[in-house]
Amino acid sequence: PSGLKALSEKLKPMGLKLGIWFEFEVTTRGARVFEKDYDHLHLQRDGKVIYTDNDRSFWDFRKPEVIEYLTEKVIHFLRDNDIGYLKVDYNGDPGATCDGAESGGEAIRQQMLAVQNFFKKMHEMGYATLMLSNNKEPRVKMFCEAVNAPYIFKGGKPKTEGYFKAMEVLGTTKENTLFVGDQIFTDVWGANRAGIYSFLVKPIHPKEEIQIVLKRYLEKIVLFCYKRYKRKSND
Repeated sequence: PSGLKALSEKLKPMGLKLGIWFEFEVTTRGARVFEKDYDHLHLQRDGKVIYTDNDRSFWDFRKPEVIEYLTEKVIHFLRDNDIGYLKVDYNGDPGATCDGAESGGEAIRQQMLAVQNFFKKMHEMGYATLMLSNNKEPRVKMFCEAVNAPYIFKGGKPKTEGYFKAMEVLGTTKENTLFVGDQIFTDVWGANRAGIYSFLVKPIHPKEEIQIVLKRYLEKIVLFCYKRYKRKSND
């Protein structure tokens, strides 16, 4: 209720760092910056904005206005709220080409270089990044190597091995680590099994793979029972 900075200050005496999960490479339908007035700030191919699932578009990191906007909304947000670490999802794929250079391939190379430079900007402010994923290595390796960020593929969540390996890489312990995720039966369950303080957040994107959609129905039952338990505990 008092905001993230107050939460961060409350966690510090417990030996914990406040972390947050961002997916800042895209804009999503419903957001102001997703609207047509901002098309010129997004990646385009043949003069048309590149969409994924018709609900998300990709920032053009080559644009100074985009870097200025994300510096305020991401980097300054982290600093002002005393966020200790950042988890980044980079799941979108704009394809092999885009507009803005002598060839589509060169344009996408420039885009990825600009994304890499933005990560470097965050690193310069003291924020380390690590990607923990249940996906196969090719999906995350190329990007993570470009931004000089460690990663763990086939993390096996909710098994605990991936969590302990991530803490080993980051140099943290379960006493000063906070895990943020949007799935009960992988992210949060795994973190709890590993003895890590966890936060459950709402999914960023409404469209998900079928196996995740099915698990969402079970999650609703768990959340209903949990909320009922908490209400009775407070009575």
